[in-house]
Amino acid sequence: MESFIRGVAGWVQRRSENLIAAMLGVMFVAFIVQIVFRYFFNLPTGWSTELSLICWLWLVLWGTAFALKEKDEIRFDIFYSAAGPRMRRGMALVIAAAAVALYALSLPGTYKYVAFMKVERSSYLNIRLDWMYSIYVIFVVAIILRGRSEIGSTFVTVLQRYAQVLLDRDSKLMLVGVDPTVRDQLARTGVLELIGEENVFLATPQIGEALNQAVASATTWLGQTPADKGGKYDE
Repeated sequence: MESFIRGVAGWVQRRSENLIAAMLGVMFVAFIVQIVFRYFFNLPTGWSTELSLICWLWLVLWGTAFALKEKDEIRFDIFYSAAGPRMRRGMALVIAAAAVALYALSLPGTYKYVAFMKVERSSYLNIRLDWMYSIYVIFVVAIILRGRSEIGSTFVTVLQRYAQVLLDRDSKLMLVGVDPTVRDQLARTGVLELIGEENVFLATPQIGEALNQAVASATTWLGQTPADKGGKYDE
């Protein structure tokens, strides 16, 4: 299943890159047409300018949403580069969470405004403006999903380091009320094996059930001897 999802994601990204290349080609042709008609025939063509602007709008937002990788983004990272690894993870988590929250809050109003623009059309190509600017709604949704993914990956890294620290001190980490999708992500990244599947308690419809299971398991574990826990006696 995981390989299928990766294959689909790879196919979508490749088709997104094909679409970006096509829009670049259309924009270039429209730009050349505009130059030829304006300077050789003295007949400015408004439709070519409008087409170039539409292609540029879609190219930037579509590319940012589906093709641009995080490592390809241009950022001012003076403070980020000066921070330590732990601080960097915290900063990445806060930034991703803030971006997701802000875009999520703006999404209803964005959709309403774009839908309202159906009453207007572009000057030359007569395209409805809600269709033209629908790419921004797609962009917002994609950024929210990418931000959630970034939060998840950062959180998994923090969990992995924390679980390892506890294991090194003959302790262990227990997760309570975990969503099945989060458990699957922990399994894919190897964190579930590090924590121990028996220490991850899935959320259930009954309130407090997972917590009670975790408390019972922790109580049993605390009552064991160091040898039973897999540790060593101090000499």
